[in-house]
Amino acid sequence: AIGYEEAKAFLDVLKEKKEGIKMSIEEKDKYIDKMIGEIKGPIPSETVELIAVMKEKIDELEGFLNKIQDENASLKKALSEKEVELLKTIKERDELIKKEQDLTSAIDELKALIDGKEKELKAKDIEIERLRIENKRLAREKNQIRTFSYFLIGGAIIGLILDKTAE
Repeated sequence: AIGYEEAKAFLDVLKEKKEGIKMSIEEKDKYIDKMIGEIKGPIPSETVELIAVMKEKIDELEGFLNKIQDENASLKKALSEKEVELLKTIKERDELIKKEQDLTSAIDELKALIDGKEKELKAKDIEIERLRIENKRLAREKNQIRTFSYFLIGGAIIGLILDKTAE
């Protein structure tokens, strides 16, 4: 569907592109061969020195990492010990709280008992005071009866004396 001239021009363009691709592949192959040659060839002294310095730095970093790992293990162990100590302290605190609650309950019971005993004592004190008042009243009555009995005895004796003298 295209003319000869156009087809020929198109084929020429394709040939050029093919050559360009071949050249670029050849150039790439040459570059790769060059790089392989450099890699297989002697290593420059700067690179060797750089590798040595990097190995030293890696060794330093590994030493530092080991030190950090050791410190981390020590810290983990210390943390674990502190956690155990904390749990023990919490348990002791809980036991002390329980004891405090028990003692508070016992104190409240004792206060209630003391209050009851104080009320009983007040009631007994009131009874004692009532008995003292009663005792004083009875003592007065006793004195009155004694006085009256002395009076009666005196009257009886006088009556007997009078009766004996009258005879």
